[in-house]
Amino acid sequence: MKSPGDTKRSRSVQAEFDEESRATASGGAVLAEKTMRSLGVRRAIKKHLPARSEDAEYSIEDGAYALMAGLLVGGQGIQAAEQLREDELLAKVFGLGKGVVSPSTAYRVLCELAGLPERKMSDCYVASGRGLPALDMFGRARKEPKLRRVVPEVAEAATDERREALDRFTSSMAVRCVKATQRIWR
Repeated sequence: MKSPGDTKRSRSVQAEFDEESRATASGGAVLAEKTMRSLGVRRAIKKHLPARSEDAEYSIEDGAYALMAGLLVGGQGIQAAEQLREDELLAKVFGLGKGVVSPSTAYRVLCELAGLPERKMSDCYVASGRGLPALDMFGRARKEPKLRRVVPEVAEAATDERREALDRFTSSMAVRCVKATQRIWR
């Protein structure tokens, strides 16, 4: 006996796309952006965190906000904003129309935020895994080996002044979140 799911039907899907309309796979990002806007995240960053140099392409506000937004849409680590760089509409949802920080810029933003000097990649990471060139199953050269973080002998930490600024920012955001939650539950 055949179940109803065994019927023969075409396995292709015909779809038409309107080139004028735009969409993003991260539709829920609109809610995240609205929440960030209502909490005043950009204002809090600007008020509590130290400004970057005038020569910097992105302000601390743009850099930190892009990293936060990237984390909210599934980005990870220092490359969190890559999700926004790859999806132009998603970047516009978060108001980052003039551009999104690259991982190297994000690194510089975080170093400045912590008050730490920048380090060369070779000082931070060493190759781990296979050491000889190899081919994948299609005969193409494999990607570079994975990297393992080098842990310095002396632990790195943000300067006291920068840590206090981060504490003020975190406290400010926590208070805003509590107030927003109280408004919701009333």
